[in-house]
Amino acid sequence: MNELIVFLTLVIVAYIFMSSGVMSRIVSNNLEKNDFATPAEVKPKVVVPEDSMLRRHFLTHLRTEIEAEIMPRQIDPNLRHYYDASVAAEIQKRLAG
Repeated sequence: MNELIVFLTLVIVAYIFMSSGVMSRIVSNNLEKNDFATPAEVKPKVVVPEDSMLRRHFLTHLRTEIEAEIMPRQIDPNLRHYYDASVAAEIQKRLAG
């Protein structure tokens, strides 16, 4: 019985709190301040493992992801050099965050 009284009291207090406009003022103040982060502002932090084997696997996986996104590797040695340089630059860019 006591649990029911406590529950009903909480429901009544929540109703009064919501209908008094306190929540709408809190939300409108936050919207005016623009404190909310947009998904474009939130960048996941890249954490490279400290263990040498895990680091090697992590970097290999990252390189494989990048190579899957760009054109296939060239056969010509000169073009292969530019390909490797572009992949290395993309790895550095992603690790820099």
